[in-house]
Amino acid sequence: MSTLSLKHLVAKLSRKATLQTVLIVPFVLQVFAAVGIVGYLSFRNSQRAVNDLADQLMGEVSNRIEQNLRTYLQTPHQINQSKLDAVKLGFVNMKDLSAWEKYLWRQVQLYPYINFTSIANQDGEYRTGEKMSNGTLLINASGPSTNFDFYSYNTNDTGDRTTVAASVKNFDIRQHPSYAYAALAIKPTWSSVYISFLEPTLILSALQPVYNSQKQLEGVLIAALRLDSIGQFLNSLKIGKSGQTFIIEKNGTLLATSTAEKPFRTQNGKKELFKVTESSDAVTQTTAKYLENHFQNLHQITKAQQLNFEINGKQQFLKVLPFQDGKSLDWLIVVVVPEADFMQQIHAGNRTTVLLCLAALGMATVLGILTSRWIIQPLIKLKNAAIALSEGQFDQTVKLDRSDELGVLAAAFNSMAA
Repeated sequence: MSTLSLKHLVAKLSRKATLQTVLIVPFVLQVFAAVGIVGYLSFRNSQRAVNDLADQLMGEVSNRIEQNLRTYLQTPHQINQSKLDAVKLGFVNMKDLSAWEKYLWRQVQLYPYINFTSIANQDGEYRTGEKMSNGTLLINASGPSTNFDFYSYNTNDTGDRTTVAASVKNFDIRQHPSYAYAALAIKPTWSSVYISFLEPTLILSALQPVYNSQKQLEGVLIAALRLDSIGQFLNSLKIGKSGQTFIIEKNGTLLATSTAEKPFRTQNGKKELFKVTESSDAVTQTTAKYLENHFQNLHQITKAQQLNFEINGKQQFLKVLPFQDGKSLDWLIVVVVPEADFMQQIHAGNRTTVLLCLAALGMATVLGILTSRWIIQPLIKLKNAAIALSEGQFDQTVKLDRSDELGVLAAAFNSMAA
């Protein structure tokens, strides 16, 4: 549209518009525009504040998980180091493991999150001090002395064996993947995650190979961490109102979660690990599938990632933090929080803002009408009197009890009429 035609349109509208309309409409539009802009800017600022708050909360939660993981995961290696020191100092040896039983039985009581601490030698002898989740203390033994059957013994108050609590046939610790892996690693490392024989929990074992002065392998020291203790810690965290967190290996195996879901399943009477994308929790499963689709390969996640995605049309905040300990662990800490957890107060504030905007608009309209009437009605009286005067009715006067410009105009009109 050209400038000339626009001016023509404005002029045409001006000729048709009444003075009352001209006074009210711009006033109301200005108020409406001002209130609308303020409300919009307030909403945008609120959203930015929510995003910043979500970033801070999720960063704090993921960092806290990382710090606690490091504390959890240092303890098993410290236990192995104390056993290695005992061997190097000659207090105990790697041949006669019966002397280790009460030492291991006592050692496992000192650490609340340790499932068992054990020692195995090259002959296949194996001894363990184990603490169950209910506090029961056990001594486990296998090797040539037990005909390579695994026995778990109840103990008395002084750490002596009493009755057999459980047994497993044909158990040679040297054939266990943890022993073989420790022998190959040469330095302190971790086993793969596995499921406990005796309890419904995942186990992660710290491994320490023991070599003699001729660099020959004498055996392996093991300290096992219960991963359900990590799950309990995750469950204790408050992440918004309904946020959750879980820890996975980069191959997708679920290790621990803040939900009530167990990180293993029983198939045909056998307990098995499973992929996080097969989780029975809808949020966990959807989040894991989004990560797999977004990154294609979880091994590509080498630094912290802050992402947004949707579950059933609802926006979610997602934080992914890689975790490595320098001893072969390569995990991912995942925190997911619904945007609604943060936006509830914002939406309530927005509703209040809309109501205030409508109230302000209504008040502006009423004030505009009253103001325009206060101005227009005297002008209408002057207009009617002027028309009557032009028709020869010289007795017309305008009575305005005002001292402003309209009052002065009315007095001048009355003088002119006289």
